[in-house]
Amino acid sequence: MRTKKLIFPSFLVIVLLIFAFFSPMLTPFDITEQNLMTAKSPPSFPHIMGTDIYGRDMFSRVIAASRISIFSALAVVLLMAVIGVVIGIFCGYLGGIADTLLMRVSDIFLAFPGLVLAIATAGLFKNGVFGAIIALASVGWPRYARLSRGLVLSTKTSTYINAAKMSGSDTVQIVFTEILPNIIGPIVVTASLDIGTSLMEMAALSFLGLGATPPTPEWGSMISESRSLLQITPWITLSPGIAIFITVSIFNIFGESLRDYFNV
Repeated sequence: MRTKKLIFPSFLVIVLLIFAFFSPMLTPFDITEQNLMTAKSPPSFPHIMGTDIYGRDMFSRVIAASRISIFSALAVVLLMAVIGVVIGIFCGYLGGIADTLLMRVSDIFLAFPGLVLAIATAGLFKNGVFGAIIALASVGWPRYARLSRGLVLSTKTSTYINAAKMSGSDTVQIVFTEILPNIIGPIVVTASLDIGTSLMEMAALSFLGLGATPPTPEWGSMISESRSLLQITPWITLSPGIAIFITVSIFNIFGESLRDYFNV
């Protein structure tokens, strides 16, 4: 039953990822083609989401922006999960001074609002999307470090871990064959639920000019460009906003389904 509940959300995520990857080839119009004669046109055929201030098709730009918006969010989650899990397993299994020091460092990061710290970090990098990814990952890893450390502490005294030690397995073998497979469930669930959050945070950084910058299409920067036109031509601002809403909802549904599947 749990597997059946996971099928449809997984299908939605796979379709979304494939769509985002091939999005530049799926746009009905050239996203750079300007036509001032049709500028600020409301939604109608053939421009079902209207056009922007330069006459560019909004539907095409929203589709093209999905690649950067979605895959940059996935990169953030992957990076902070890998860093956090490595640190958490190291601290939880080996302990000692390194454990104390790294956990105090994570406490410092967790003491600040994540997005505020990410804005400050992204401002230092000033390197577009790459800088925004590094900034968000650098402030997000403590959650995974804390989670994985706690899971390791609860499993490293288990009977099967002691049996692996007695059989002559070294630390690396124990971590990869015994500990990691038994703690991966909660980590995967947390990561899947963080994708939507990371997507919104990436959009927020781009909105502030610290992520993707024009003419690169990205949902956050597209909202930023048209925010002053919300009352006059709302479709220009709402189109990327709707795309963010739908994408975040899909990933959240997928994360909740994973939570039920792993029963965490």
